[in-house]
Amino acid sequence: MTENKKTDELEQLLNEASLHTDEHLHVDEPSTEFFEQMVQEQTEAWYRRLWIELACLWVVALLCLSVLAITVFYAPLLFVGIQIVSLVILGGYFIKESSRMVAWKQ
Repeated sequence: MTENKKTDELEQLLNEASLHTDEHLHVDEPSTEFFEQMVQEQTEAWYRRLWIELACLWVVALLCLSVLAITVFYAPLLFVGIQIVSLVILGGYFIKESSRMVAWKQ
């Protein structure tokens, strides 16, 4: 019985405290327009970012397609250019190694 009485007293005390708190605590809730404006701003920012990413994707795609088109049309020139560059590099390496071998033999 005393337990039930203590529980009732505690509930009554909690109810009074909550009413007292509600009277002294004023919560200012923002208006619906505030939240609608926030959603609109976030949506606009998202669309701006989407357009920027789409533009970057188009630029990369155009660059890749341009490189592919150049390599298809100018493949023989590209092949010959690579062969000439490799010959120059290998010739330089051969000259460097032969001069080092001559210096080593002396």
